[in-house]
Amino acid sequence: MTQTEFYQAQENGSVDIGNSYGGTGVGENTTLTRDLFHQHGDIQVMQSWETPYMHQLAVALVAGVAKNAAVLMEAHGKITLLEIGFGLGLSATKMQEELQELVKEHGREKVEHHIIELNEEVFKKLLEFQAQEEKLGRATVVPHQGSWQDVVEDLKKANTTYSGILYDPFPTCKEEQHFHQLMFISDQSAGALLQKNGTFVYCNLTSLGVLLAENNADWKQVWEVTQKPYLNGQEFEVLGKKYTIAGLTNSEYSLFEVTEDMKAKRAEQKCNYYGGDIHNHALVPVCVRK
Repeated sequence: MTQTEFYQAQENGSVDIGNSYGGTGVGENTTLTRDLFHQHGDIQVMQSWETPYMHQLAVALVAGVAKNAAVLMEAHGKITLLEIGFGLGLSATKMQEELQELVKEHGREKVEHHIIELNEEVFKKLLEFQAQEEKLGRATVVPHQGSWQDVVEDLKKANTTYSGILYDPFPTCKEEQHFHQLMFISDQSAGALLQKNGTFVYCNLTSLGVLLAENNADWKQVWEVTQKPYLNGQEFEVLGKKYTIAGLTNSEYSLFEVTEDMKAKRAEQKCNYYGGDIHNHALVPVCVRK
C-alpha cells in the first residue's frame, strides 16, 4: 500500500484522508520527538510549530470553566477537565499552568485534569507528565489509556462528567475527517460527559485546512456553514449512523493568528496538513452547555 492511498498532501497546504486510511493506531511506526509526532511514515499527527495555538485553546478552555467555576463547584464539588489526545503535551502543559488559580483556591485534589491517549509511546510520556505535575503540586493529572471511543463508554457507565473538555485527536477514517469532533460531542457519543455550564473547545486542523480552501478563506462562512449548524442541533450522518448535538447553542469562535515565527517553523517542519498560504489563522471554538 502506498502512502497516497491513505494520506495525501495537497498543493494548497491541506491533506486528503484516503480511502484506505484506518487511524493512527496504538503505536505502529511512531516517530516521537520533542517537536514531532508522526506515524506510518509521514502521517503528521502533531508538530511543535502549533505550540502557541494549542496554548490558546487551553487558555480558552480554562477561561470558560473559570467563568462558571462557582456554579460548577457547587453542583459537582470539584473542577474536572477532560483532554482527548496528549500528543506532544502542548495543550496539557498550558492547561496545567492556567489551572493554577483554581488549584490555589480549591486545592489540587479538587481540580482534576483527565487525559485520554491511545498511542503507547505517547502514553509513556503522559505518565511522566503526571508524575512531574504531582511534584509541582499542580492540578491532579488522571491518565486514561485507550481509544477515546472505548474510554468514553467506560466513563459514561461510571456516570463521570466534566466541567470542560478539549478535543484534539486525529480522524480514524476518511469519512470522519470533517466530522469527528462533532461525532465526539454528539448525544450518541460523549455529549453526556459535559456538565451543564461546562465548556467544550476543539481542534481539527486536518479538516479546517481543507474547509478553508473550499470556502475561499472565508472564516465566517466556514463557521456558519460547516460547524455552527451541527453545534446547534442539525442532524448529520457518518458511515450510516446519524448524530445530533444538544445544548451547545451558546457557541462562538475567535481566530488565532499564525505568526511569522510559527510559519517559519511550520515550513521547517514541512507541515502538510495546515501549511498553505491561506492558513494564516486557526479556529478557536468555545461552546458552553446550557
